[in-house]
Amino acid sequence: MKHHTFEVIRNSNHNYLVDLYDITPSVHSVYGVFEIDITDALNIIREFSDKDTYHGMLQGWIVKCFAKAVEDTKKVQAFRKRPHKLLIFDEVDIYITIENHKKKGRRLFPYIIRSANTRSVDEIQAEILTVKDTNVQNSIQKWFQNKKFFTFYYSLPIFLRRLFFRRYRRNPLYCKKNAGTIGITNKDLFGKIRLNPLTVGMHTIDFALGGTMKKLDVVNKMVELRDVLNISVLFNQKIIDGTVVNRFISRLKDLMKQKFSLVEAEPFIQKSSKKPIRLE
Repeated sequence: MKHHTFEVIRNSNHNYLVDLYDITPSVHSVYGVFEIDITDALNIIREFSDKDTYHGMLQGWIVKCFAKAVEDTKKVQAFRKRPHKLLIFDEVDIYITIENHKKKGRRLFPYIIRSANTRSVDEIQAEILTVKDTNVQNSIQKWFQNKKFFTFYYSLPIFLRRLFFRRYRRNPLYCKKNAGTIGITNKDLFGKIRLNPLTVGMHTIDFALGGTMKKLDVVNKMVELRDVLNISVLFNQKIIDGTVVNRFISRLKDLMKQKFSLVEAEPFIQKSSKKPIRLE
């Protein structure tokens, strides 16, 4: 009697991740988890946003904070060009996932925020909101939806598919163009579950955002209930060491606690503008 069924995996994003998980053990990676108090920033975003714009504005502000922290510690986005030479980009291109609202339901799409370190938080927020509510796609989204490419790709044997990922790891310019310089994955950013997710990636450093949670903390000698964001980090120890990562995390915590860029962005947030903008 038959007690099982088979299902063909047709999601190109999922199949792509299967290969990525397969090669990850060959990279000398170190994992870490930490949390940041973002209570003051969330209060501003909640005050000047509505149900439709809250997620995009929160994600845009987080991207801006990461971009500024990377700009201040650029070595975290270094790529190995030769055995004894590192290539460090000035631009911070951040690979993120955006929840796109379509007729068939909600779906996460990969997207790259270009030169995030030189752009204001309101520009980043506007771009994310535009992508969420329209079918505008950039090159990375179109690439993931290219069915002909993925049909051909998965017809190749595994050792040839690994050559594809090797190109990412050995060609920094190719990786920057197609995957950005760092990666941020939203595992449960807008959920209510306490989560410290682990991630994989092909960058020198990648992050996964867990959900925000309530936690008791001491502020000005008073015990208060605070909003805490859970974050996990994965970095390649063959390229950067823990000291650089600690410096980056310390800078990121300072920026988020100080509500970086939110003060000057309040006029934009108050308008809750969702007008389409021109993307790359």
